[in-house]
Amino acid sequence: MKKAVIKEVVERFREKGPVISIFVDMDRSKRNPKEIAIEVKNIYKTTLQELARWQVTSESEALRAVFESLFPEIEGCVDGLSKGKAFYVNAASGLFAQYSLPVAVPTQVRVANHPCIFPLMEVLSPHKETLAVIVGAKEARFFRNDGEEVKMLLEVAEDVPAKVKAAGWYGLEERRIERHVEEHILRHLKATAATLKSLVEEEGNSYDLVLVGGNEEYASVVVELAKEATVSVPVEIASELGNVTDPESVREAIFVHTMRRFYEEGEALVGRILTEASKGGQAITGLSGTLKAVNMGAVHQLVVDEHRSVKGGRCDHCDILVLEPSNVCPVCEASVTVEDDLLEAVAHKVLEQDGDVTVLGRPSLLRECEGLGAVLRFPIS
Repeated sequence: MKKAVIKEVVERFREKGPVISIFVDMDRSKRNPKEIAIEVKNIYKTTLQELARWQVTSESEALRAVFESLFPEIEGCVDGLSKGKAFYVNAASGLFAQYSLPVAVPTQVRVANHPCIFPLMEVLSPHKETLAVIVGAKEARFFRNDGEEVKMLLEVAEDVPAKVKAAGWYGLEERRIERHVEEHILRHLKATAATLKSLVEEEGNSYDLVLVGGNEEYASVVVELAKEATVSVPVEIASELGNVTDPESVREAIFVHTMRRFYEEGEALVGRILTEASKGGQAITGLSGTLKAVNMGAVHQLVVDEHRSVKGGRCDHCDILVLEPSNVCPVCEASVTVEDDLLEAVAHKVLEQDGDVTVLGRPSLLRECEGLGAVLRFPIS
């Protein structure tokens, strides 16, 4: 989900002109609608001030529409609405896009030559487009979670043979009837796994993960059947799902599982980077080393623990990024343009090179290495 959204933002706002990036905290758990509305009005004033610095004097219709669209949602806020919003507006062309976020994001506005993507990456990095399956003995329910909301897609149920209905499901004395039950359940679980595979592979779907809950024994069978069927995305048991059936409870369970999974994956990834970097292998740490790797097109996955503002520069001729702002490129001696946020520029360059960027959003062992590192496509000296 993160990769698709970030790619869309970067591609849509490639054209020239200052891009306004606006992030709004819409979380109602700690503030009432009036307080949120006041903050939105203040951020609107800040946006106009930022645009004035860029010598954009006229207020665009698109910008006004962005802020006007917020107030109905703020005033009519109910549980289940998005906890954050991200808006991007090209001040020259009026092109704009908005995204609902699954968690709160600090309210802020940035104006630059490119869209500000770090807040978006930090919010979206843990979240994946998820297919959740709740499995019982007689039915299975399928839910889709896109990070913002959960929708029930369908329910799969097997017709129960009359003899099984009469005898019940458990504690059967007649072995033949018990065998009917076992065969029926296995058919049901196979049908569930087949439906799971079909949904993942259906054109237009872009699931990153499948989580299976419900009865633990049946869930484990479905996971094994899905693996045998070579489902193209990870299929895991999620004990957090239990036997929940309402979409909001499913959303909360997926959130808990996803955050735990992201933390564990992040720890493993950081450990791998530190180990490989210490051996001079396919990893690098620190800003200087990472910058060198980015300029060589060697970064497969950039990992940043927490975003911080670092000034640097970009060569107007060869496009390399430099750590210390200077007037002359150290490679080709062409002029250099100041980059107020070097990490943003690094992230954009990695994405342009078809790499990935992960923002942990918390301190990690990378803090000893200026808070960032990278998995490399090839070792660099």
